[in-house]
Formats: sequence, structure tokens, C-alpha cells
Amino acid sequence: MKAAAGWMWCGLLLAVAGCASSGPPRPTWELLMPPIKEGQIYTYDLEAPLGSWDAVTDAGYASKDLCETDWSAILDNWKKQAVNRSEQHGGTFQVELGRMKNARCVATDDPRLVGAN
Repeated sequence: MKAAAGWMWCGLLLAVAGCASSGPPRPTWELLMPPIKEGQIYTYDLEAPLGSWDAVTDAGYASKDLCETDWSAILDNWKKQAVNRSEQHGGTFQVELGRMKNARCVATDDPRLVGAN
């Protein structure tokens, strides 16, 4: 019985040591674009606090590189569709394209996100 108890303590200590050595969780990244200025449908606000910026996707990214790679792909896709979408949606698409061009990859633990909606 004492041997079994000894093994249990050993297992417990290994589990605790494993948790302690894993360190803090790595931040995830979000792709955010500036919000539309209140009451001005054709203008976006680059000066707005980062916490009020809009997420481009619901997905988080494991690294800044992955976020920036996705941002580049999304932006390229939007640029390819610019002519057709501008004809269908007028100036609103150009505003959305401008917002996307000014998007940023931001770590979710960035202190500037405090007060996010």
C-alpha cells in the first residue's frame, strides 16, 4: 500500500511540474480593421481606439505570421473583386476595401484592446 501511495505522489508531482514548466499561454492574434465613423457611412476612423476596431474574421491566429498571411490573401481577393463589387455596392465597397487595407494583426493580450466592445 505504501508503494502505491508513493507512486501516486510521484505522479502528482510530475503533473504539477509539467504544468509549471509549460509557461503562460501564448497570445493568439486577431485581424482587426478600423471602424466606420459614427454617422458617416463612407468614412472609417483610423484614430479610433484599437478596442473599438472590428474583427475581419471570427478565427484567431496562432501567430502574427499566420495572421498577416491571411490578411494578405484576403486583401488580394478583395482587390480582384473590386471592379464588380464597386459596381454592385457603390462607394461602400471602396470604404470596406480601405478598411481592409488598414487592417492590423493584433495580439489578443495587447493592452490597447482594453475596453473592446
